[in-house]
Amino acid sequence: SRGIAYYLRPLPRSCPRQPSTAPMAGRTRAAAAAAATTSPRGESDGPAKKKKSSEAQDLASATVGRGERFYSDAASYWSNVEPTVDGVMGGFSQYDMLDICGTAAFLKRARDKAGIEHTREGSVALDCGAGVGRTAGKLLIKDCERVHLVDQDRAFVEKAREDLGEESFEFFCAGLQDYQPVGPYSLILVQWVVGHLTDPDFIDFFARCRRALAPNGFILLKDNVAKRGFVLDEEDSSVTRSSKLLRALCTKAGLRVVHWEQQKDWPKELFAVHMYALVPALEDSP
Repeated sequence: SRGIAYYLRPLPRSCPRQPSTAPMAGRTRAAAAAAATTSPRGESDGPAKKKKSSEAQDLASATVGRGERFYSDAASYWSNVEPTVDGVMGGFSQYDMLDICGTAAFLKRARDKAGIEHTREGSVALDCGAGVGRTAGKLLIKDCERVHLVDQDRAFVEKAREDLGEESFEFFCAGLQDYQPVGPYSLILVQWVVGHLTDPDFIDFFARCRRALAPNGFILLKDNVAKRGFVLDEEDSSVTRSSKLLRALCTKAGLRVVHWEQQKDWPKELFAVHMYALVPALEDSP
């Protein structure tokens, strides 16, 4: 999902609107939202990004300080990306299955470590910043009986609908900063997209996801990480945060990390990719 806000035009009947408290919606795109200045394009569901050394001094001024431009610039960027796996992965589609297999293995280990029991029957997953349905079709539908996909880019959503059909999938056009998950969800995947959310919107969105979890559900956050602080990408209007910053924001959203790993065999010239299994903090458990 990419973090991008833009005024939604009337949605076609084939693209149902998710209930929202705000008139603006954008979509948080995946790895683009986690990147460095002038780097290859990433997606809302699979963007790898090359490392850059440039860091902004103040995250608030880099994101919130830019007002709606932070979201509208990102929306403009992604509207020019082809609705293909290679497009959403920023030209790094050769790492598609490496990413999928890494996520699948992490899912199993995270549930085992946290003692989470899961059965596919009756379960529903939510894919945030789903792009063209890359992960939904190759992984999530094998883990859960139904999958909901949300993305702010209409072309991506319609491509996913065309490829996946509607028997086991539902599609929503919305941006994560305004999206209202309903649930209950056994799994919420948020991959390569939180870099398009400002800190306040990050916290609010993950708090909404927390409240939409099923009793044994959890959130899987997978994203690029900076070594320290954050890196601003002016091209796609996103930020790549450090693991410390990501964890701090999740804590503020009422979540705790029960397991985390680094994506194995990831190219060293790209940002490292971390995976976090998040559940409600103990005092807030459903």
